[in-house]
Amino acid sequence: MYQDIMTKLKDLKNELEINIQQNILSNLPADLQQKILNKEKLTIKEQVEYLKAKGITFNYTTEKEAIEYLANNSYYYKITAYKHNFPRNSEGLYINLDFGHLKDIAIIDMHLRYLLIKLSLDIEHALKTKLIQFITED
Repeated sequence: MYQDIMTKLKDLKNELEINIQQNILSNLPADLQQKILNKEKLTIKEQVEYLKAKGITFNYTTEKEAIEYLANNSYYYKITAYKHNFPRNSEGLYINLDFGHLKDIAIIDMHLRYLLIKLSLDIEHALKTKLIQFITED
């Protein structure tokens, strides 16, 4: 019985995700819909169009700035990984999510990674120094 319920829940979830995807795709031109369904490579402009169809706005960062950022500083999958932390409405569109928010999170993440790398290198150096000191004193 538990398995049946879990199977039904998974089926409902899959059906809902398909409906949401169809709703999002319906806002796009037919050629772009086909590319997305076939999982073909999208141009940067098409990636921005796809983000807009998902409800992501371009108020804090313009579309032109977003295209430039994706072309020179980051890439689509990295920047969109952060979107999963934001709520969506019943139609699957993101609520009050701007590309500028995603960009800011990506920049904070980059600075945090650089800080952690520097910290771990400093710790490694200190441990090696203590280890050598311990070995040579013995």
